[in-house]
Amino acid sequence: MSRAEFHATVLALYQPRLFDLHEQHALSTVPTAHPLAAHPEGRGLSLPRLEGTVLVAERLGLLMRHPVVLMTVPSTDGGSTFERVPFPYIGDLLLFLRDQEGPYCVNWTVKKTSEDFKRTSFQTCRQPNKAEEHAARAEDRHRLEELYFACAGIKTVRVSEDLLNETVKFNLAMLIRADHLPDDLPSEIRAELVERFKLCVLSREAILHHIPKMVNAFSCSQEEVLTVLYQAIWRRELRVDLYRPIMIDKPMHPERMDVLDMYASWFER
Repeated sequence: MSRAEFHATVLALYQPRLFDLHEQHALSTVPTAHPLAAHPEGRGLSLPRLEGTVLVAERLGLLMRHPVVLMTVPSTDGGSTFERVPFPYIGDLLLFLRDQEGPYCVNWTVKKTSEDFKRTSFQTCRQPNKAEEHAARAEDRHRLEELYFACAGIKTVRVSEDLLNETVKFNLAMLIRADHLPDDLPSEIRAELVERFKLCVLSREAILHHIPKMVNAFSCSQEEVLTVLYQAIWRRELRVDLYRPIMIDKPMHPERMDVLDMYASWFER
Protein backbone atom coordinates (compact mmCIF):
# COMPACT_ATOMS: atom_id res chain seq x y z
CA MET A 1 0.00 0.00 0.00
CA SER A 2 1.38 3.37 -0.99
CA ARG A 3 1.56 6.29 1.44
CA ALA A 4 -1.39 7.94 -0.31
CA GLU A 5 -3.44 4.74 -0.11
CA PHE A 6 -2.54 4.32 3.56
CA HIS A 7 -3.81 7.78 4.52
CA ALA A 8 -6.93 7.36 2.41
CA THR A 9 -7.60 4.02 4.11
CA VAL A 10 -7.19 5.52 7.58
CA LEU A 11 -9.67 8.27 6.71
CA ALA A 12 -12.13 5.67 5.41
CA LEU A 13 -11.78 3.62 8.60
CA TYR A 14 -12.45 6.73 10.69
CA GLN A 15 -15.93 6.91 9.13
CA PRO A 16 -18.33 5.13 11.55
CA ARG A 17 -20.75 4.36 8.71
CA LEU A 18 -18.13 2.13 7.06
CA PHE A 19 -18.75 -1.59 7.66
CA ASP A 20 -16.33 -3.15 5.17
CA LEU A 21 -13.40 -2.12 2.99
CA HIS A 22 -11.73 -3.87 0.05
CA GLU A 23 -8.28 -2.70 -1.00
CA GLN A 24 -6.35 -3.64 -4.15
CA HIS A 25 -9.49 -5.30 -5.47
CA ALA A 26 -9.79 -6.80 -8.95
CA LEU A 27 -12.34 -5.40 -11.39
CA SER A 28 -14.14 -8.30 -13.02
CA THR A 29 -13.45 -8.71 -16.73
CA VAL A 30 -16.86 -10.40 -17.24
CA PRO A 31 -20.38 -9.51 -16.07
CA THR A 32 -20.77 -10.24 -12.38
CA ALA A 33 -22.89 -9.49 -9.33
CA HIS A 34 -22.84 -6.22 -7.38
CA PRO A 35 -20.15 -6.23 -4.63
CA LEU A 36 -22.89 -6.12 -1.97
CA ALA A 37 -24.56 -9.26 -3.33
CA ALA A 38 -22.04 -11.49 -1.57
CA HIS A 39 -22.15 -9.51 1.67
CA PRO A 40 -24.53 -10.25 4.57
CA GLU A 41 -25.60 -6.59 4.52
CA GLY A 42 -26.83 -7.01 0.96
CA ARG A 43 -29.20 -9.90 1.56
CA GLY A 44 -32.66 -9.34 0.14
CA LEU A 45 -31.64 -6.25 -1.84
CA SER A 46 -32.33 -5.85 -5.54
CA LEU A 47 -28.91 -4.87 -6.83
CA PRO A 48 -27.75 -3.99 -10.37
CA ARG A 49 -24.94 -6.06 -11.85
CA LEU A 50 -21.48 -5.01 -12.97
CA GLU A 51 -21.05 -5.31 -16.74
CA GLY A 52 -17.38 -6.29 -16.67
CA THR A 53 -14.42 -4.31 -17.95
CA VAL A 54 -14.35 -5.97 -21.38
CA LEU A 55 -17.86 -4.80 -22.26
CA VAL A 56 -17.17 -1.36 -20.80
CA ALA A 57 -13.90 -1.05 -22.76
CA GLU A 58 -15.72 -2.07 -25.94
CA ARG A 59 -18.42 0.54 -25.32
CA LEU A 60 -15.76 3.23 -24.88
CA GLY A 61 -13.77 2.09 -27.92
CA LEU A 62 -10.85 1.06 -25.70
CA LEU A 63 -10.93 -2.70 -26.18
CA MET A 64 -7.49 -2.81 -27.80
CA ARG A 65 -6.01 -1.20 -24.67
CA HIS A 66 -7.51 -3.72 -22.26
CA PRO A 67 -4.70 -5.69 -20.56
CA VAL A 68 -4.38 -9.34 -21.61
CA VAL A 69 -2.24 -12.35 -20.82
CA LEU A 70 -1.34 -15.25 -23.08
CA MET A 71 -2.55 -18.64 -21.91
CA THR A 72 -1.66 -22.07 -23.27
CA VAL A 73 -4.78 -23.89 -24.39
CA PRO A 74 -4.75 -27.61 -25.43
CA SER A 75 -5.86 -28.18 -29.02
CA THR A 76 -7.81 -31.13 -30.47
CA ASP A 77 -4.74 -32.53 -32.24
CA GLY A 78 -2.89 -33.01 -28.96
CA GLY A 79 -0.85 -29.86 -29.28
CA SER A 80 -1.51 -26.45 -27.81
CA THR A 81 -2.18 -22.89 -28.87
CA PHE A 82 -1.91 -19.50 -27.24
CA GLU A 83 -5.00 -17.46 -26.47
CA ARG A 84 -5.26 -13.85 -25.38
CA VAL A 85 -7.25 -13.71 -22.15
CA PRO A 86 -8.40 -10.44 -20.51
CA PHE A 87 -6.43 -9.57 -17.38
CA PRO A 88 -8.23 -7.61 -14.63
CA TYR A 89 -7.59 -4.02 -13.75
CA ILE A 90 -6.88 -3.44 -10.06
CA GLY A 91 -8.82 -0.84 -8.11
CA ASP A 92 -7.57 0.96 -5.00
CA LEU A 93 -10.30 1.10 -2.33
CA LEU A 94 -13.92 -0.06 -2.37
CA LEU A 95 -15.89 1.29 0.59
CA PHE A 96 -18.99 -0.43 1.97
CA LEU A 97 -21.10 2.16 3.77
CA ARG A 98 -24.50 2.51 5.39
CA ASP A 99 -26.85 5.49 5.54
CA GLN A 100 -30.55 6.03 6.26
CA GLU A 101 -31.42 4.39 2.93
CA GLY A 102 -29.37 1.27 3.60
CA PRO A 103 -26.00 -0.16 2.49
CA TYR A 104 -24.14 1.07 -0.58
CA CYS A 105 -20.63 1.17 -2.07
CA VAL A 106 -18.29 3.97 -3.10
CA ASN A 107 -15.16 3.37 -5.17
CA TRP A 108 -12.04 5.41 -4.35
CA THR A 109 -9.24 5.69 -6.86
CA VAL A 110 -6.23 7.12 -5.04
CA LYS A 111 -3.19 9.15 -6.12
CA LYS A 112 -0.56 11.21 -4.33
CA THR A 113 -1.55 14.44 -6.07
CA SER A 114 -4.45 15.56 -8.24
CA GLU A 115 -2.04 15.93 -11.16
CA ASP A 116 -1.16 12.23 -10.94
CA PHE A 117 -4.58 11.37 -12.35
CA LYS A 118 -3.29 12.77 -15.65
CA ARG A 119 -0.30 10.43 -15.72
CA THR A 120 -0.05 6.75 -16.61
CA SER A 121 1.99 4.37 -14.48
CA PHE A 122 4.70 4.16 -17.14
CA GLN A 123 5.00 7.87 -17.85
CA THR A 124 8.42 9.35 -17.07
CA CYS A 125 9.96 12.80 -17.23
CA ARG A 126 12.15 11.51 -20.10
CA GLN A 127 9.13 11.61 -22.42
CA PRO A 128 7.88 15.19 -22.20
CA ASN A 129 6.75 15.10 -25.84
CA LYS A 130 4.31 12.31 -25.00
CA ALA A 131 2.65 14.12 -22.10
CA GLU A 132 -0.64 14.68 -23.93
CA GLU A 133 -0.79 11.06 -25.09
CA HIS A 134 -0.12 9.77 -21.56
CA ALA A 135 -2.71 12.15 -20.08
CA ALA A 136 -5.29 10.89 -22.57
CA ARG A 137 -4.48 7.25 -21.76
CA ALA A 138 -4.68 7.94 -18.03
CA GLU A 139 -8.05 9.64 -18.44
CA ASP A 140 -9.32 6.71 -20.53
CA ARG A 141 -8.31 4.30 -17.75
CA HIS A 142 -10.20 6.37 -15.16
CA ARG A 143 -13.24 6.72 -17.44
CA LEU A 144 -13.34 2.95 -17.85
CA GLU A 145 -13.19 2.36 -14.10
CA GLU A 146 -15.82 5.01 -13.39
CA LEU A 147 -18.24 3.60 -16.00
CA TYR A 148 -17.60 0.04 -14.78
CA PHE A 149 -18.86 0.99 -11.31
CA ALA A 150 -21.48 3.48 -12.51
CA CYS A 151 -23.27 0.67 -14.37
CA ALA A 152 -24.02 -0.81 -10.94
CA GLY A 153 -24.93 2.55 -9.39
CA ILE A 154 -21.58 2.91 -7.60
CA LYS A 155 -19.93 6.34 -7.52
CA THR A 156 -16.19 6.70 -8.09
CA VAL A 157 -14.26 9.39 -6.22
CA ARG A 158 -10.79 10.58 -7.20
CA VAL A 159 -8.98 10.90 -3.88
CA SER A 160 -5.54 12.49 -3.71
CA GLU A 161 -3.31 12.74 -0.67
CA ASP A 162 -2.58 16.43 -1.29
CA LEU A 163 -6.24 17.19 -0.49
CA LEU A 164 -5.85 15.79 3.02
CA ASN A 165 -4.77 18.18 5.77
CA GLU A 166 -1.26 17.27 6.99
CA THR A 167 -2.10 17.54 10.70
CA VAL A 168 -5.28 15.51 10.27
CA LYS A 169 -3.29 12.80 8.49
CA PHE A 170 -0.74 12.64 11.30
CA ASN A 171 -3.38 12.58 14.03
CA LEU A 172 -5.51 9.84 12.43
CA ALA A 173 -2.44 7.71 11.68
CA MET A 174 -1.44 7.93 15.34
CA LEU A 175 -4.94 7.29 16.70
CA ILE A 176 -5.70 4.23 14.59
CA ARG A 177 -2.71 2.44 16.12
CA ALA A 178 -4.37 2.63 19.53
CA ASP A 179 -7.71 1.29 18.32
CA HIS A 180 -6.54 -2.32 18.46
CA LEU A 181 -4.63 -2.10 21.75
CA PRO A 182 -6.04 -4.18 24.64
CA ASP A 183 -8.68 -2.35 26.64
CA ASP A 184 -9.10 -4.38 29.82
CA LEU A 185 -10.50 -1.67 32.07
CA PRO A 186 -14.11 -2.09 33.24
CA SER A 187 -16.60 -0.12 31.14
CA GLU A 188 -17.57 2.13 34.05
CA ILE A 189 -13.94 3.16 34.65
CA ARG A 190 -13.43 3.76 30.96
CA ALA A 191 -16.55 5.95 30.84
CA GLU A 192 -15.33 7.96 33.85
CA LEU A 193 -11.93 8.51 32.22
CA VAL A 194 -13.59 9.78 29.05
CA GLU A 195 -15.65 12.25 31.11
CA ARG A 196 -12.50 13.52 32.80
CA PHE A 197 -10.83 13.95 29.41
CA LYS A 198 -13.80 16.02 28.27
CA LEU A 199 -13.41 18.31 31.28
CA CYS A 200 -9.71 18.76 30.50
CA VAL A 201 -10.52 19.74 26.91
CA LEU A 202 -13.22 22.21 27.97
CA SER A 203 -10.98 23.79 30.61
CA ARG A 204 -7.96 23.90 28.24
CA GLU A 205 -5.82 21.88 30.67
CA ALA A 206 -3.10 19.52 29.49
CA ILE A 207 -4.18 15.92 30.10
CA LEU A 208 -0.64 14.97 31.10
CA HIS A 209 -1.03 16.90 34.38
CA HIS A 210 -4.11 14.85 35.33
CA ILE A 211 -2.81 11.39 34.42
CA PRO A 212 -1.21 10.69 37.86
CA LYS A 213 -4.55 11.46 39.56
CA MET A 214 -6.37 9.14 37.16
CA VAL A 215 -3.85 6.35 37.73
CA ASN A 216 -4.30 6.62 41.50
CA ALA A 217 -8.07 7.02 41.40
CA PHE A 218 -8.69 3.97 39.22
CA SER A 219 -5.69 1.78 40.08
CA CYS A 220 -4.59 1.53 36.48
CA SER A 221 -1.42 2.26 34.55
CA GLN A 222 -0.50 5.34 32.57
CA GLU A 223 -0.50 3.21 29.41
CA GLU A 224 -4.09 2.17 30.07
CA VAL A 225 -5.15 5.79 30.57
CA LEU A 226 -3.51 6.85 27.31
CA THR A 227 -5.03 3.90 25.45
CA VAL A 228 -8.50 4.99 26.58
CA LEU A 229 -7.70 8.58 25.58
CA TYR A 230 -6.60 7.78 22.04
CA GLN A 231 -9.34 5.21 21.52
CA ALA A 232 -11.97 7.69 22.71
CA ILE A 233 -10.76 10.29 20.18
CA TRP A 234 -10.57 7.73 17.36
CA ARG A 235 -14.04 6.37 18.17
CA ARG A 236 -15.45 9.90 18.27
CA GLU A 237 -16.45 9.70 21.93
CA LEU A 238 -14.09 12.57 22.72
CA ARG A 239 -14.36 15.28 20.08
CA VAL A 240 -11.19 17.34 19.82
CA ASP A 241 -9.79 19.57 17.09
CA LEU A 242 -7.99 17.18 14.73
CA TYR A 243 -6.59 20.14 12.79
CA ARG A 244 -4.23 20.73 15.73
CA PRO A 245 -1.53 18.24 16.82
CA ILE A 246 -2.77 15.90 19.56
CA MET A 247 -0.24 16.26 22.40
CA ILE A 248 -0.94 15.26 25.98
CA ASP A 249 1.43 17.88 27.38
CA LYS A 250 -0.47 20.68 25.62
CA PRO A 251 -4.12 21.71 26.00
CA MET A 252 -6.40 20.07 23.47
CA HIS A 253 -9.11 22.14 21.83
CA PRO A 254 -12.75 21.21 21.26
CA GLU A 255 -13.63 20.16 17.74
CA ARG A 256 -14.17 23.19 15.50
CA MET A 257 -14.77 21.29 12.27
CA ASP A 258 -15.62 17.62 11.86
CA VAL A 259 -13.10 16.00 9.51
CA LEU A 260 -15.88 13.83 8.08
CA ASP A 261 -17.88 16.96 7.22
CA MET A 262 -14.88 18.36 5.36
CA TYR A 263 -14.65 15.22 3.21
CA ALA A 264 -18.34 14.33 3.27
CA SER A 265 -18.67 14.24 -0.53
CA TRP A 266 -16.13 11.39 -0.68
CA PHE A 267 -18.51 9.17 1.28
CA GLU A 268 -21.79 10.10 -0.41
CA ARG A 269 -23.72 7.81 -2.74
